Amino acid sequence: MGNSNRRLLCLFSLFVLSEVQIKVQVFDNSDLSPLADAQVNVHGNKTLLASGRAGSDGVVRVSFLYRTGSWVIITAAKRDYVTNSVPWHSSRIPCESVLLISGRC
Repeated sequence: MGNSNRRLLCLFSLFVLSEVQIKVQVFDNSDLSPLADAQVNVHGNKTLLASGRAGSDGVVRVSFLYRTGSWVIITAAKRDYVTNSVPWHSSRIPCESVLLISGRC
């Protein structure tokens, strides 16, 4: 493989998007009980990539297209609770990633 082909392959790999799924667990910060019905949003590059609502166990799985190494912001919100956000990124495509987010009245 020539140098120009290697450069093209490297350049192409920078723009490849893969679908990832992350599991987000949302808790009430005061007693660590699951926070049911919390809205979870994933933002990247000023764009909403995915959203979902936590079940009775405070868990939601969200899938979105992801470029390895890029940063996304995961936000959990519920009425009467403080909205909380966490940054997330991965240097490789994960099999599964778990995030814990807590909110408080």
